[in-house]
Amino acid sequence: MSLEPRSSALAAYNGRGGVQIEGAVIEPPDRRDASVRLRVQAQTVNVSGVPVPTSGIVLVDAPSTASVAYGDLVRVSGRLRAPQAFDRFDYADFLGRQGVFSLMDRVSEVEVVTTGGGSPVVHAVSGLRDRIGALFTSLLPEPHAGILTAVVTGNEQYIAPSTRSAYADSGLSHLLAVSGFNMTLVAGFALAWIRRAQRPLVPVLFGVGALIVYLALVGFAASAARAALMAALVLIGHALRRQSNLVVSLGFAAVVLTALAPRTLFDVGFQLSFAAMLGIAVIQPRLDRAVEPFTLPERPATLSLSVVRMFAAAGTVTISASVLTLPISASVFGTFPAATLLTNLLVVPLQSIILIGGFVLIVVGALPILGTFVASALLVPLAWMTTVAERSACGANKP
Repeated sequence: MSLEPRSSALAAYNGRGGVQIEGAVIEPPDRRDASVRLRVQAQTVNVSGVPVPTSGIVLVDAPSTASVAYGDLVRVSGRLRAPQAFDRFDYADFLGRQGVFSLMDRVSEVEVVTTGGGSPVVHAVSGLRDRIGALFTSLLPEPHAGILTAVVTGNEQYIAPSTRSAYADSGLSHLLAVSGFNMTLVAGFALAWIRRAQRPLVPVLFGVGALIVYLALVGFAASAARAALMAALVLIGHALRRQSNLVVSLGFAAVVLTALAPRTLFDVGFQLSFAAMLGIAVIQPRLDRAVEPFTLPERPATLSLSVVRMFAAAGTVTISASVLTLPISASVFGTFPAATLLTNLLVVPLQSIILIGGFVLIVVGALPILGTFVASALLVPLAWMTTVAERSACGANKP
């Protein structure tokens, strides 16, 4: 017996021509240059002039001119259709695991009925994400400001379509998306600190606190929330100083999450987060020992040596997290070409540096000299990542 829902009441109207739906916008709108995507929890559907109660989530591809915000009650008119698979990717299954079985396109009307609904916490977080995006835009040129905003907050609306296409064509679009993978990077840094700390309480508190802050920044996305809980349990377990507890804690976290929500087991985001944490637990200690001679642990920390150690930690954390996620990506998306693997190896080790650097820039960005210095330092990995994406995309698009 499947634990996954196979449909919704609203899905019965898929393919039946034009309809009008009234419902609440349950996530901040995803704004693009040519459109804005709304995730609407439907309450009524109108086919023949009579509103009928219904339920289900629909993704609405509305015109870019639509002035809609999270929490608004909206009335939208368009055509409902079922999601379709494309390029070996089962988009219908992907959305179905999120409870979405209907898409609306050919939208002719978007009317805001009432405003101000939704969670005050989500409203506050959405405003914070907008302010962070504005801060990054004031300190960095494009496309780097938009990329940093996407990595740190999951908000991709500042990225130009050409840049987004380059990341997609090069197989690097996952670096810009909200996912549990970035949660594992934060946890990996904390784990590296715990392994070196005489008293693990401080790095555990720092790590758990960083996970909570980052979870808020990405809008409490479900995939990130699961990864944060799993990472927090792993950090606490490893802090007990029994090496076997690391993998045991990861297994315990997985059991807790699937017991609370059995559908989690089938979620690709959960599978990727679990694999990434397992890689950090098992592979990273071995990589740390391999690079240890280059980090000169016997020497006192200087500025240059601290930078070397930070880059070493970033590389081992990200590579460890990536190794076990690649087979899952290949299975889910149907293929993982050697060129894509090489492209990821060239840029993925920089992901954690960009993420942590973005956190630092949020804190010091308002300080004229320090903010400019941190932003300038971040330009190097951001420019490298974009250059690799653009050149890889050009190669992928050649006949």
